[in-house]
Amino acid sequence: MTGRGVSRRSPALSGKEDLSMGEDKKADKKRKRIVPKAPVQMIISREYVGTQTVTEAFIPIISEDIRKKIAEGDTFDNEGLSA
Repeated sequence: MTGRGVSRRSPALSGKEDLSMGEDKKADKKRKRIVPKAPVQMIISREYVGTQTVTEAFIPIISEDIRKKIAEGDTFDNEGLSA
């Protein structure tokens, strides 16, 4: 009778089940590696050294950006006059 009990349990201990369990573990590890991307950061290309505050340092940069944005819309139209 003990031989029967062993034979009944042996299919449950076959290598096939072990392989499928290992594959599931690998799939779980792959899922865990997916991480959301970090938010976009602003890159500052200028460095200020001295006693300026952050506001004082950024005023020239911001005003330059505003001037560039306004200048994008400028044209050399002479309102219909020709030279």
